[in-house]
Amino acid sequence: MVELLKFEFYRLYKSKLSWIILGVMALLPVLAVVALSLIVLYVSRGQDFEIEAEQSRFLTWLFISYFYKWVPMVLALFIPLFVGRDYRDGFIRNKLTAGHTRMQIFGAAVISKATYAAALCIAYITTGLIASFISPFGADINGGEMLVRAFSLMLSVIATSVLFTVLALIIKNRAVPVILSVLFVMSFGVASTLATTFAYDHAMINDYERIRDKKIDKMGYDPDEMELDKDKFFNFGWYIGHPIFVMTNAGMQDEFITGTTSIMILNAESLQYSDEIPRHPFNSLVTTLVTQEMNFLDEKDLKKVDGAYVSVGTVELQYNIKSVLWTAVYFGAGYALFRKKNVF
Repeated sequence: MVELLKFEFYRLYKSKLSWIILGVMALLPVLAVVALSLIVLYVSRGQDFEIEAEQSRFLTWLFISYFYKWVPMVLALFIPLFVGRDYRDGFIRNKLTAGHTRMQIFGAAVISKATYAAALCIAYITTGLIASFISPFGADINGGEMLVRAFSLMLSVIATSVLFTVLALIIKNRAVPVILSVLFVMSFGVASTLATTFAYDHAMINDYERIRDKKIDKMGYDPDEMELDKDKFFNFGWYIGHPIFVMTNAGMQDEFITGTTSIMILNAESLQYSDEIPRHPFNSLVTTLVTQEMNFLDEKDLKKVDGAYVSVGTVELQYNIKSVLWTAVYFGAGYALFRKKNVF
């Protein structure tokens, strides 16, 4: 196994493409920092530029977290093509002939590609932090908490790299794993929207109804005449989106990655690095339009709903557990197929 790992890492080390990709990943956050710095300097036009701690944290996270969008797509192209050479060049057949077991071959391929995926993430984060530190915005990792949050994203990327490696090992045709991997990454946005839109469950809606009725009663209305139609919350979309939310890490993109639409409005209100994640029925425009309920409860009321806002630490733990479990599922199912595959 050790010799196989040495061989796999040596192949990555000798691959010019792997180094080019690593360099590009390290360069992307630097370009983002430079671009935003130039824009801010142009807009300020020589005036003193001041930034608050909350804004600095927001922008630091913006600069380092986007590896979660870039790295999976790069891996979707690189891993299947790189591993696919093993069939084309006869490496797998030669390894078996040399006496290595299928588990050793499978494990070495998965471990090496997962390590490479982690290296891309670390390179992106490192250069992003360095660029932020020397930029006008400064770098604030919130006492190290931001690195823990980034680690949760990295675990998810590693799980994804295992899936791509497994697809490449069980499918000889090099094009098919590439197509499947790219489609998987392209589905992130839709899956994330479904997961975050339908994150709520029956208990949360029941608690919401209780608080809503109290609010309506205080407003002088009769709660019985304004009964909540809970069926609107549990429609066809919920039965698709909620299982995705519960079982997968699909929601990470919307819950963890900062949007870029407000970065030009440099004030504390628009640039928030929150320590809570909203998981209530109204954290998306789609659900709001369907239910027409936002007139009754404001954010202060929604905070009383059990589960409507969850701490980042709790969310991180949930996602970390699912990343580890899905990595195990990909590995176990992949090896079960690989050990029976005809590689000759």
